[in-house]
Amino acid sequence: MLWRALALALMLHALAFTALSRLPPKPMPLPPAEDSIEVEILAEMPVRKTMTRMPPVPALEANLPVREPQHADPKALPDASGQRPATTTPTPQAQGMVRADKLYSADILASPRSRQARKGLAQLAPEERVVQLCNLEAMEQVHRWDADFDPDFLVAYAYSGVRFSGETLKANGGAFRSKRKWFRIAYSCTATPDRNTIVGFDFKVGDAIPPDQWQDLGLPITDTAAH
Repeated sequence: MLWRALALALMLHALAFTALSRLPPKPMPLPPAEDSIEVEILAEMPVRKTMTRMPPVPALEANLPVREPQHADPKALPDASGQRPATTTPTPQAQGMVRADKLYSADILASPRSRQARKGLAQLAPEERVVQLCNLEAMEQVHRWDADFDPDFLVAYAYSGVRFSGETLKANGGAFRSKRKWFRIAYSCTATPDRNTIVGFDFKVGDAIPPDQWQDLGLPITDTAAH
């Protein structure tokens, strides 16, 4: 079961990266979700950091340094009719958390090209499946929140373990990689009772992680750096 979870984690990271790479460059408005979910499954991928769960931790960390989005603009460009489309900018919450107004993991996985990923998810234990779905959602949400980020890898337990409370997964010590740099992230992710779909997501992006800490935290510098 462990190798299945690992292989699927790598596939989902590839899905997120491919979906993000298909987004148009700034300052064009973000396309509808269905335009960004044409993803390509990689048949073979290198072994990366194992995505197993770690021991539980208390509550979602409240004192994680908050990184403000550098290019978040709630006003999208007008369309041909002169009307501004509805924004999908996440909503700021208490303690620096950002609540997602729109969720993307289901749309990414709904693509016919994601059939292999869907099959792999179905073979995972429910909690392992939620971890992978939440990581996929997190990477897409971070990019939509600040397009300067292009996450291609996420470790939910870099600083501390994750905790389940009912259908909600709390990861207060995560890290994501963007453009060969690592950043802290905390998130709270709620799934449906069958653990197949994400229905709620709050997150908070922290500061960049110094490179001299990457090895101690088990954060891969390249795709083949960690086994």
